[in-house]
Formats: sequence, C-alpha cells, structure tokens
Amino acid sequence: MKSSAEYQADWRKRNREKANATQLEYYYKNHERMVQERREYKRRHYLTVNGELLRVAKRAWPNGVCEICGSLNDSLDYHHWDDTNPKLGVWVCGGCHFLVGAFEKGNAESRLAKYQNLKATISALEENGLFDVLVEHCLT
Repeated sequence: MKSSAEYQADWRKRNREKANATQLEYYYKNHERMVQERREYKRRHYLTVNGELLRVAKRAWPNGVCEICGSLNDSLDYHHWDDTNPKLGVWVCGGCHFLVGAFEKGNAESRLAKYQNLKATISALEENGLFDVLVEHCLT
C-alpha cells in the first residue's frame, strides 16, 4: 500500500494540468496572507543593520509583551544597541522603541524637558482661562 505522499505524487504526475491549476488557484487566493507571513517571519528572524538584512539568533520572543513597559503588543520591534553584536537587544513596543532610540542618541533628556515645559505652559494657560481662547484662535 502506498503512503499518502506517494499517492499524491502519483496523482500529480497523472493530472499535471489539474494540479498546476489547483496550485495557481491556491496562490491567487492566499498570496496576500503568504506575503504577510513571510514579512512576519523576516521580522522575527532577521535583523536590519544599516539597511542590510542579517540572520541572527535573537533573544526569544516574549509572547507579545514589551520588555520595558510590559504592554501587550502583537508587533514588537527588536532593538539592538551594538551593530557588531546584534544578539544584544530587547523586544520593545513602538513607543518604547522611540524612547530608547532617543535616549541612545542623547536627546531623550532634551525631549523630556521640552515636554515638561510645554505641559507647564499649557497648564498655566488653562488656569488663567486663556487656553480656550488660544485654541479658538488656532482653529479660526
């Protein structure tokens, strides 16, 4: 008795046109899903360093949990800090990836200071009743 794989191989040989048509139909129906799965595979198994795809053994996928803020997210990024050793990295959400990148570039403190100044300015405008006037002026 033939195995399932042997039977299928024989069937494909005897029915080449039908097999090709079925394969083409499957491709057209599932092309977008297949492309998305390939992108997801690359995102989890490859690393981009200076625009070049590298195959590296990344640290294990933390089941969609950002390693910095702990939020659940299906699309975590792998942030590495040493181009000579891309295995050194963390899985982070988009927000934390932005903050980590800003911190490493040395401008996190200036952005935080700018945010704190802006927050204080807006709060002061609100306390003095000027915030609504400012918003109306900006909208007109």
